[in-house]
Amino acid sequence: MSASAPEPGTVPPILELREIRAGYGSIEVVHGVSLEVPTGSVVALLGPNGGGKTTLLNVCAGTLAPSGGEVRFEGNPVTSISADGRARRGICTVPEGRGVFPNLSVRENLLMATQVGVPMDWIEDVAFTQFPQLAVRRKQLAGTLSGGEQQMLALARAFATSPKLLLLDELSMGLAPIVVTQLYDKVRELAAGGLSILLVEQFARTALPIADFAAVVLQGVIAHRGSPAEMEEAVSASYLGG
Repeated sequence: MSASAPEPGTVPPILELREIRAGYGSIEVVHGVSLEVPTGSVVALLGPNGGGKTTLLNVCAGTLAPSGGEVRFEGNPVTSISADGRARRGICTVPEGRGVFPNLSVRENLLMATQVGVPMDWIEDVAFTQFPQLAVRRKQLAGTLSGGEQQMLALARAFATSPKLLLLDELSMGLAPIVVTQLYDKVRELAAGGLSILLVEQFARTALPIADFAAVVLQGVIAHRGSPAEMEEAVSASYLGG
């Protein structure tokens, strides 16, 4: 849990979703969802596959335009701003599936982070300090890394941009438990430093220990929301079989 998370209402939320509706083609997946990410807090979106979590995250990132509602970042409307524009404002996304470029080297993948104006020397220093195993593979093609190393690379690239808001989608998917623990330890470090994080995770027991607030997304609506302690029972009843 973020050690410096502010009390709700003391500062404006860094991210607000207001009555968001979104989907694909004629199929609406998200039905009027409102959500806030308080500045300096970690908010976990939990729920089973197909519930609408990733759709909501894509709306936040700007990779999916909502059919209704408004997205606000640092108090300003960003609904019509592109994903690139949001990245330049400080919203950084680590998508499901890691989002690395398999035919580029580790260093070349990190170079992509310079598109938001961060010097390459800084990026390499942060990335290789956080994940030393990537330093010895800097010339290796990202596609030849293990799944865990690819996720480390995606996180390293995100960390190095010094984002204001980090969006994480299914960080643990397809990875061994020991690797997931290592990755979430790094996320915990950032959270303790006050970084605002919105994370999507199917495995609630993995996400709740680092979250300040959580919401369960079922069939395109938020079915439950509250503190991690309050969510334990709700998560179990909602999609873990009681």
